[in-house]
Amino acid sequence: MKDAIDIGYRHFDSAMIYGNEHEVGAAVRAKIADGTVKREDLFITNKVNRKYDYRSSSLFVSVGRS
Repeated sequence: MKDAIDIGYRHFDSAMIYGNEHEVGAAVRAKIADGTVKREDLFITNKVNRKYDYRSSSLFVSVGRS
């Protein structure tokens, strides 16, 4: 992830089922902290598994991981 940001990638896709939410979030935070990018320069998508009730806390759990 960090290398992808370094070479210019700005769109990142994550999902609970991919198991990459934490890694995406950590890399984005690190690259913002070191001044490589600003949050507004990144497009980050996340998907919530349909088996979860979207009105429940599952959505917030997924977002919190990224």
